[in-house]
Amino acid sequence: MLLAGAIILPGLILAGDAYRSWRQEWRDAGTAVGRTSDSAAEYALRVFEGHKLRLERVNDMLRGLTNNYIRSHEREVHNKLRKFVEDESGRNLSIVVFDRDGRALASATTFPVSREPFPNQDFNQLLNDLKVAEPVVSPVYQSVTDGKRYYAVSRRRDAGGNVVATGTFDGVVSMSIYLESANETLVRLLDTDDDVVSLLRSDGYILARTAGLEGPIPARIRTNDAIVEALRRGDEQLTAIGAAGFDNVERLFSLRRVSGWPVYALAARPTSAIAAEWRQALMPQLLIGVPAWLGLIALALLVRRSQAELERRVDERTAGLLQAAAALHHGEQRLRLAHLAAGIGYWERDLVTGETTWSPEMYALYGLDPVRDGKMGHERYFDEIVHPDDRAKVMAAAKEANASGTYECEYRVVHKRPDGRRDLRWIVGRGVVVGGTDGTHRRLIGANVDITARKEAEEQEAMLMREVDHRAKNVLAIVLSLLRLTPREGVADFAASVEGRVAAMGRVHTLLAEHRWAGADLKQIVDAELYAYVLPRAGRETRVTVAGPAVRLAPHVAQAMSVVLHELATNAIKYGALSVPEGRLALSWRTDAAGTLYFEWRESGGPTVSGPPARRGFGSRLLDSTIRRQMGGELTLDWAPNGLRCVIVAPEAADSSATAVSAAD
Repeated sequence: MLLAGAIILPGLILAGDAYRSWRQEWRDAGTAVGRTSDSAAEYALRVFEGHKLRLERVNDMLRGLTNNYIRSHEREVHNKLRKFVEDESGRNLSIVVFDRDGRALASATTFPVSREPFPNQDFNQLLNDLKVAEPVVSPVYQSVTDGKRYYAVSRRRDAGGNVVATGTFDGVVSMSIYLESANETLVRLLDTDDDVVSLLRSDGYILARTAGLEGPIPARIRTNDAIVEALRRGDEQLTAIGAAGFDNVERLFSLRRVSGWPVYALAARPTSAIAAEWRQALMPQLLIGVPAWLGLIALALLVRRSQAELERRVDERTAGLLQAAAALHHGEQRLRLAHLAAGIGYWERDLVTGETTWSPEMYALYGLDPVRDGKMGHERYFDEIVHPDDRAKVMAAAKEANASGTYECEYRVVHKRPDGRRDLRWIVGRGVVVGGTDGTHRRLIGANVDITARKEAEEQEAMLMREVDHRAKNVLAIVLSLLRLTPREGVADFAASVEGRVAAMGRVHTLLAEHRWAGADLKQIVDAELYAYVLPRAGRETRVTVAGPAVRLAPHVAQAMSVVLHELATNAIKYGALSVPEGRLALSWRTDAAGTLYFEWRESGGPTVSGPPARRGFGSRLLDSTIRRQMGGELTLDWAPNGLRCVIVAPEAADSSATAVSAAD
């Protein structure tokens, strides 16, 4: 009986140890998978918040641009979007701008874009409903241009310059994140090669997966009832065992919701891998332990009483090691994710302890260096960085975040330049409150972005509106002057005269509007007034020659110059060189360093000129009044026998600080 007990007892002990080892292996696997899903959810939160900020920056780039303007300047918009993508991600994503009907206007990767509506993409239909919150996340699609797979994060355009009816929207800005890049980033979060990490929409569609997506897309999880029900209920987290996915492999799952987004992080480890890990850990114990236990049965019986205390100490030490490993892993994940948020200053504040952490990019936003300037705490940030007039607003936004769970504020800060001087910048900060696993330890995680360029653009737009109002009043005054000065010898003649002069003003107004009233190119004004003569026709050369450097005229000078050219051209067509086929006209100009314009109009080959007109007509009076009063210049008329020569000298007429769009050569 004692011998039987001596044989059975070691077997029972070995079985008990194997069972405890089995349970411990599953607990360790559950802890590791849960830790990975937590890291993936935190990573996804920062990535999606970064996408949201990028979409806002693209929307700011398109502010005030109508659909027609984007189509007509597609190459310029394409180049800006491509440069933005290269600066942000190195071509790991793309951006497409759509109108409200789902037709592409411009793209960061394709030029020109197809004008046909994009099929099988739901974000345009979703955003068409103004009740749907934005941004929206699409399922995975496949590009029709390069075959790449991607999912999209999209938002509505606003302040685009189009006339938008009540209850409708002004198109979509969509950012495509290529699946290959997203999967490679998720791979960095894996603890073992057997693990799989996925990002899911709340309706079960798979956005990214470290093991890849095989078969047709969009792909959706199918068979695991527990996970499907958790997504439907909107659970914050879930741990379960099932066979979800494409291959029906049974896995241990850990599901975590991404705070503030309709997205979940799902980490999984095959149950077969867990069992294999347990067997691998147990095998040496079996090979060594069984013979040793059979030889030391007596000794095992003597020390059995102390085994409980020994196990307790081992469990305590194991728990301490696991806690230290978890803290180390969390620190490594934070460092890794901070580098992924390139170009956006990341910060984190512990709402319990008040401890504040900044990423290196956060220091760079303010011209600071982490080593040179030291740790930046909450109070120091308010005292040294935030503009005094905006401190109350930032404090109110931070207080509101404690109650609402979200933080958002635009404010001014002091930026330190490399030369030591300081200037003001505008910053937008956004963040969310994230709760710990115990439900009490809360952190405020967010990002700051420099929006100084957007603020300056808004100020410039307001100034431009005031300038347009001023110019419009000037134009109306000029038109009223033309109406008063034009002779009323007959209704038809009066109408023709007024129509021609107002049309000349209209053409130069269009040129000024295209350049935002910063001026107009003299060559373009000449082409507009002498279009029929400047451009050569088939079989014959042009009758007008133009020579002069690229010159941008000030707005008031451009308006006056269009009226002068119209009057001179009208006279040449009626009585001068352009009234006969063999007549020729030569125009030339130059400027000096002070911006003075020297312009010459020389006719030849026309009817012989017998001298100045006997009577000074309205055209001569209009030329004199326009050049001397509006341009502040001088006019010289030489009525030579071979044709009229007109010389105009206008001081401060050319904008020497601007580069003209085109040049006459």
